[in-house]
Amino acid sequence: MIRNLNSIKNKHVIFAAAVIILLIIYCFKDISSASSNKSAPLMSESDLLKVKDFSETAAESSALPVIIPEVDKGPWFRSVYLSDAVSLSEKICFTGSVNDDFRLKNIKVVVRTPAGSGFEVINESISGTSIDLSEFCIDGIDSLHKGREGDYAIILVVTDSANQVISKTFYISVPSRHSCQQDMHGGQCVNYVRRFFGGGYDLMPGLCIYEDCGAYHAWDVWDLGYGKGHLPRENSILIMDKETLQFGHVAVVLKLKRNADKTYTLTVCESNWDRDELIDCNIRYTYFPETSKVIREGRSKSYDVAGFIYSDIDNSPKDVPPEYENAALPNLVIYPDKAYFRGYARDDVGLKEIKIEVSGPRGNKLPVVKRKVNGLSKDLSDFWFDSSNLEYAGVEGHYIVKLIIIDTNDQARSRIFPVLVNSEN
Repeated sequence: MIRNLNSIKNKHVIFAAAVIILLIIYCFKDISSASSNKSAPLMSESDLLKVKDFSETAAESSALPVIIPEVDKGPWFRSVYLSDAVSLSEKICFTGSVNDDFRLKNIKVVVRTPAGSGFEVINESISGTSIDLSEFCIDGIDSLHKGREGDYAIILVVTDSANQVISKTFYISVPSRHSCQQDMHGGQCVNYVRRFFGGGYDLMPGLCIYEDCGAYHAWDVWDLGYGKGHLPRENSILIMDKETLQFGHVAVVLKLKRNADKTYTLTVCESNWDRDELIDCNIRYTYFPETSKVIREGRSKSYDVAGFIYSDIDNSPKDVPPEYENAALPNLVIYPDKAYFRGYARDDVGLKEIKIEVSGPRGNKLPVVKRKVNGLSKDLSDFWFDSSNLEYAGVEGHYIVKLIIIDTNDQARSRIFPVLVNSEN
């Protein structure tokens, strides 16, 4: 037994010695290799600094998209929404965020009204790579003074530092502000009109800042952001002055029609006309712009008008100058015959006057005809050049006949016709 134990012990010693010898040989080999390449240290400084980061931040970073250096992908939205239905006074805010891999530069919000006009409500410089959009709000359609019912487009536009743009459009449906229901309670005329246009006291302040609280003061202190004037527009406010009404009156112009005699037929909604605080719908007024007076249907009395306050851009069709249709005049006349015009004069609103001037052997620009006309069309065969008329013709020669048509807005259009007058021989 003792011999066996000694034998095992000797084997262990021999094995340990062999391992030591192998380690010495290996170490000498590495040292020899290192000494043959002195520029390669056993352990560099960078190796000592490479400490692996197991923090949560590092874990999150490893999950982000890989960004190629010097390549800007442009901004992108993340979970961006906007309410699709609001009340007129409700503040409207975005949700979500906008992000960029380099840097954000600008945010802009544009609102487009049902009438088609657009206006900027936000235009701000921004920075950083991510912006919380809940910081950006519109203070309600009311405060923008554009509170007409219908569909509004809210356009969000973001630009990054490389001027790359991303945009998103949202739509908001705004219900009718205040329906016109005949004989329903509307209150005082001032309150009714204010509610109709959204009830904003910043642009439509109370009129009892004046001693008499008169409605006519609205002309001085109300402003819906689109100016005032003495010609009506649809969805404008009619302001009647105090000269013929003790406290004046305000009403809403829903529709209008321009007449050939330069007057306007206004379709109006109003309240408290009979001092009963009841609403009257679709009341017709005739407005005379030359005297700034109106006559209410069913009455003969005229009322002074201070003017109209506009609630939107002017989208009414423009009055174009009058036009000729197939207008002609024979260019040869045998004395003492007449040459008759052919064709028509037309205007989209109304014709007012037709004039003829003749230049020739008798003189230049001699007045021949000045006739009042009306309607949208006039047959020109009612007018002629008389070669025997001694006031402007009566002798052989070359003549220039100038025909001038004028519409009810005093817009004129002229055309010249050369005529040669010969004798029968």
